[in-house]
Amino acid sequence: MKKLITKLNVSRKMESIRNKATCGLDEKNKSLYEQYFTNYKTARLMSSMMRSVNLDEIRILDPGAGIGILTTALIAKICSKKVLPKKITVFLYEIDNTLEQFLYESMEICTSICNEVNVGFEFNIILEDFISVLDNEQNKFNIIIMNPPYKKISRNSEINKRLSKNGINVTNYYAAFMAIAKGMLQPKGQLIGITPRSFCNGRYYTEFRLDFLSEMRFTWIHLYNSRNSVFSEDGVLQETIVFHCYKDDSKTRYIRITSSESENLSKIRSAKIPYFKVISPEDPQKNIYITRNDLEQKNREKIEYLSNTLEDIGISVSTGKVVDFREPPDCLSKKNHFNGIPIIYPDHFTNMSIVWPRLNIKKYNYIKINDKNINRILPSGNYVLIKRLTSKEEKRRLVSAVYEGQKFSEEGVAFENKLNYFHVNKKGLQITLARGLSLYLNSSYADNYFRLFSGTTQVNVNDLKNFKYPSLEQLLNIGSEYSGEIDQSEIDMIIKKYCFF
Repeated sequence: MKKLITKLNVSRKMESIRNKATCGLDEKNKSLYEQYFTNYKTARLMSSMMRSVNLDEIRILDPGAGIGILTTALIAKICSKKVLPKKITVFLYEIDNTLEQFLYESMEICTSICNEVNVGFEFNIILEDFISVLDNEQNKFNIIIMNPPYKKISRNSEINKRLSKNGINVTNYYAAFMAIAKGMLQPKGQLIGITPRSFCNGRYYTEFRLDFLSEMRFTWIHLYNSRNSVFSEDGVLQETIVFHCYKDDSKTRYIRITSSESENLSKIRSAKIPYFKVISPEDPQKNIYITRNDLEQKNREKIEYLSNTLEDIGISVSTGKVVDFREPPDCLSKKNHFNGIPIIYPDHFTNMSIVWPRLNIKKYNYIKINDKNINRILPSGNYVLIKRLTSKEEKRRLVSAVYEGQKFSEEGVAFENKLNYFHVNKKGLQITLARGLSLYLNSSYADNYFRLFSGTTQVNVNDLKNFKYPSLEQLLNIGSEYSGEIDQSEIDMIIKKYCFF
């Protein structure tokens, strides 16, 4: 009973500190540092991932410590074990000095927890950017627990130059924190983190993955089925994952994959997936495919049976060239006040088709061709379009439609930058092929596979280039089944008929 009360008291105290810190958070600092405080339920999940550390002294690092909620949950977990260390030493880095008082409050709670079980406790609060450790002699730690900032790193920034000098080439602070933390772990050390899922795939993170996985082995990955569930009050739409990994060169046979609908962890689904099915030793890019169950694994195997790339079937994909705010205002209009051609936005998508013009949208319908934008205009034809970004209301990640040029204009077409378009040498596709490709992209098979390795709301051209596709013959057969409006079950039946029979 005593332990239960202690857990409840710690939880209440930490949520109270979190609420005070959130209410008093300077909006300028929040934007500058991209501060998202972890709730205590998630912090407890992260601490539960810790494996036993049978040492007299445990050294813990919390970079980007915020208010110290992760460290507090971890200390509570360590002190609930049967075998206790003699001493725990903690280093907490935090760049925002307005959070110092909350860190001290959290460390007072940790001190009380350790005193109850006669464990020595020492903490060090360092009010500096964690990146600064690159300039100093680095301590070694047994456990590193982190919720790093999600901010992008400017290519020309001093931070990027400092990281590059130390052999760290990443585009985001959270990946930089992970790379630095790897070097600060002792052999057999543990890293527990909550970060965006975007490092799991894509060429921007290939170098990072190769370096990170050269020494680190994942043992547990937790997914939230709702992309904005953990930091919903902060408007974070990136998919986040919680993970545990070891700094260990021995081979791990299985990875535990768990998932929950939200931060409410009362109903967690769990699966034990062979390591090579998550990170294939044959994959030169070391993409991380996170399948939560047998159904997702079987879907992955089906898609990977399709061995064709876009290059194999003679199709290219590009991002829309028109960025509307860079165009002169008199070149864009909802109504055709000038001799304009169609400009297509995601707002024009309806089912698998394009509805144009639409006067009830915020954006435009027409663009006037001039000498400056002529290179951004495509000849009229049939193009397969796919949204680059999906909103939090949309259930699908891949949302595709066919633009049938003959229906709208013979003079040309422009695609806005929030769209990707499939083409053949910057010209349209044969209509049956276009319909077949769009049906495939709109299938549950394709969407579910894409989600296995993509953790952002963005669909990048490189992801589409590296995707698996049916053969040209299969796509033509699929396209021959197109009949205007068609529901999801019909699409999936058609794909199954021609691809997975």
